[in-house]
Amino acid sequence: MLRIYSIELTNICNLRCDHCPSHGSVYPRGMITPETFEKCLQFVDPKTLPVITGFGESLLHPNYATVLGLAKKYNVHMAIHTNGLLLSEEDVSLLLNSNIVNLEISIHTKKSLAAFKMAYEYIIQRDPNFHLKANIMSCYTDQLQGWINDTGISQDALRRITVINMHNWAMNDREYTPAENLKWQDKCGFLKNDMAVIRWDGRVYTCCVDSEGINHIGHVNDFPKLSIQRDLYKLCSKCSPAWFNGEIGGVYLPVV
Repeated sequence: MLRIYSIELTNICNLRCDHCPSHGSVYPRGMITPETFEKCLQFVDPKTLPVITGFGESLLHPNYATVLGLAKKYNVHMAIHTNGLLLSEEDVSLLLNSNIVNLEISIHTKKSLAAFKMAYEYIIQRDPNFHLKANIMSCYTDQLQGWINDTGISQDALRRITVINMHNWAMNDREYTPAENLKWQDKCGFLKNDMAVIRWDGRVYTCCVDSEGINHIGHVNDFPKLSIQRDLYKLCSKCSPAWFNGEIGGVYLPVV
């Protein structure tokens, strides 16, 4: 059976990053319902750690606290990604008291770094074993030192931040040949491990960066019956070849 890699609360975002295809996507915008999220939880493999993430900012969801409560109800441990712009101490407290065991903040602005600093200082005093980390795209590293100086973030906190080599989801408009599709399929971790993502509307996809919804295989209501159909699989036109040739995937550089 497919394994759920991530669940998207919303594809609405409060940023418009150049490297992200979300703001140019024609995929309908919306918010996951608690009912749909609950259905997803029923099919989570207990040996995996599904991520609350997608093409939007999860904390924009008006009922995200209810959603976290459902994860606790079903005793499903999860990770959550956020850009940090809406993160407050109240939110961090909620995460610490839920079934979230991993918080990752993507740093796109100085405010994101300040949010990470706040989260680090709050968590380290209450649950130092909680898994907190952050990432920053290499395109922002020229600004990073200024943000570090302005926020006064400690060296200990900085050790939890990694720089990720740049990708080009939003800049790649080429079409892939059938031969290229087959070649990349053999390298795709999603396909190798039968992973799937659930979008906010409950539709199931077999590609983690499928912003346009090309690789749709069904709905979460039918999840046990779904499987990857390699003969129908096509790469999203926005996908970067770097995810498959090793230039991006798994390449992390320490900040300090």
